[in-house]
Amino acid sequence: MIAASTHKIEVSLKSEYGNAESLSAAAVLKSANAPSVTKVRKSRLYEIRGNFTVTHINRLSRDLLCDPITEDFRILSQPPSTQGPFWKVEVRLKPTVLDPEADTVKNAMVEMGFPAPDFIRIAAVYKIESKCGKPQIEAAAIRSLLNPVINLYSITACS
Repeated sequence: MIAASTHKIEVSLKSEYGNAESLSAAAVLKSANAPSVTKVRKSRLYEIRGNFTVTHINRLSRDLLCDPITEDFRILSQPPSTQGPFWKVEVRLKPTVLDPEADTVKNAMVEMGFPAPDFIRIAAVYKIESKCGKPQIEAAAIRSLLNPVINLYSITACS
């Protein structure tokens, strides 16, 4: 039997495709007191806990979570590939808030023959290139990228 473990999969639009959500987030952040934002890349983060092998997670990522024509996926146990300093803002629903998208993914996993996951949540991840400090990024993110009533967030500096 496979031991239950947590896997994180990040799905993002391929770089050759324009990303309207990322452009919009950059414009909103600039207008929300973060004028030095130069670039934003938005992606989805799937956190899945259950009895899955790495082979299961790769197949699930390729066949269900990502559109292989326009998107790439990365299992976060792999080392990140980044270019320069940026802020990473993760926005997820609070545990008390229903996540219908996660329920849909869970149902699709079972229909594909995977075991039902013990837990699944989906988050938005914003990678923000900026010379702003953490307090300025946090204030702009709270004002423009999330709703503090229903969302939890984390902000980390990455390079």
